[in-house]
Amino acid sequence: MQQTGNAFKALEILHKAMLIGMVLLAGVGVFVVNRGSLHVMPSLEKPLQVVSLLLSVGGVAAGFMLFNKRIKAIPPTDAAPQRMDAYRAAAIVRWALIEVPSMFSLVSFLITGNYAFLALGIALMLVFLVTRPAKPIIVYLLQLNQQEVSQLEGTSE
Repeated sequence: MQQTGNAFKALEILHKAMLIGMVLLAGVGVFVVNRGSLHVMPSLEKPLQVVSLLLSVGGVAAGFMLFNKRIKAIPPTDAAPQRMDAYRAAAIVRWALIEVPSMFSLVSFLITGNYAFLALGIALMLVFLVTRPAKPIIVYLLQLNQQEVSQLEGTSE
């Protein structure tokens, strides 16, 4: 794939956009629940708690495991853009496996009005925040040299 623009910045923007989506859903949830605009269903709390916890633990564990497995499978002999594409795919899978349980928890908060779901959603957002793409970490994981970094930043010819 022909690299255009700054691959590091593009990944940061994608991460921020996904995080903003979760934060907005949490904000809307708090507003709607506090206002009493929705008919809450407390009878669904127990089943949703079980599902939320299982999704959260399973999603985060699977996300980190799959990310590490995919990163280790990237051949250091591949061209920098191909390694970055593989990193991007691994990161998106990890982020999705954190975002889905977070969104599920936030929707469960909307359905039940139970703030424990909101707390779980926020905790997952913090885990998501920890996985933000940092250029030094990407350079280290992909074993990039300065020329390859420049190429991915769009500053080389």
